[in-house]
Amino acid sequence: METMSTQSTNVFTQITEMAAARQENREQLVSLYCQERLLYRLSVSSYNDQFYLAGDLLLFALTEGLVKPTKEITLLAKPSARQQEIVKQALKEICSIAVPEDGIEWNAEKIESALTEDGIHFTIPATLGQTTTYIEVRITYKESVPVTPKTIMFPTLLASEVAVLYTYPTEFVIAQKFIEMYQYPALEKTSKAMLEVNQLLQTQNIEGRILQAYIEALFERHHFTIELNTTLELTGVLKQFFSPIHEVLLAEHEFFQQWHFDNQAWQ
Repeated sequence: METMSTQSTNVFTQITEMAAARQENREQLVSLYCQERLLYRLSVSSYNDQFYLAGDLLLFALTEGLVKPTKEITLLAKPSARQQEIVKQALKEICSIAVPEDGIEWNAEKIESALTEDGIHFTIPATLGQTTTYIEVRITYKESVPVTPKTIMFPTLLASEVAVLYTYPTEFVIAQKFIEMYQYPALEKTSKAMLEVNQLLQTQNIEGRILQAYIEALFERHHFTIELNTTLELTGVLKQFFSPIHEVLLAEHEFFQQWHFDNQAWQ
């Protein structure tokens, strides 16, 4: 216990010094570090292929920090009976995985859970040094369309083992954002979706044919139709990116170009 306490204090000191050097909030860095180490435990557990990373932390990883992390980890899971009990037990087992070098003590017995409109919300106490932070995990449900997952490496704050996590491919993430923008063009969350897509386009190459297939699948899933005139107004890079896709969907043709983030163009 003394060794663990010493390591915990050492890690906390490193993060404190990092926060000062970066002129960032220490509590936010501690929270991000704990999120990262929880995701690492997930990645080395027997549950690694049952939960896909999603939400702002996925975008944070994909955009190399352009999208800022939030206090909440979003994971996608298949819906099932007794979901709340099953996921809570899974989180307990994940938290119990010993990784003494990261210095975090997880209080798995004090995990709290609550049902929400779109899934389940969990709160997990984590102690680093003398500080206890509460890591929030939101479980939502996977889309009922065929998607081939991919793996990503989640960035680390310190010299720690890297979490390799399952997630939806970037093309599917953008397709979901496009559906959201297309369905609710005037809502505030649409502005957020536009910003997130813009940030993805600065760091990711996109396969046009794959993106087209996912958009078509999601339109069919949600019973939407592609319209010639839409109230969704796009400008700049977003217009340059989505307009060719929209035209191909209307013409019922196939789109085989690739988006290159380095020159911000389809080729």
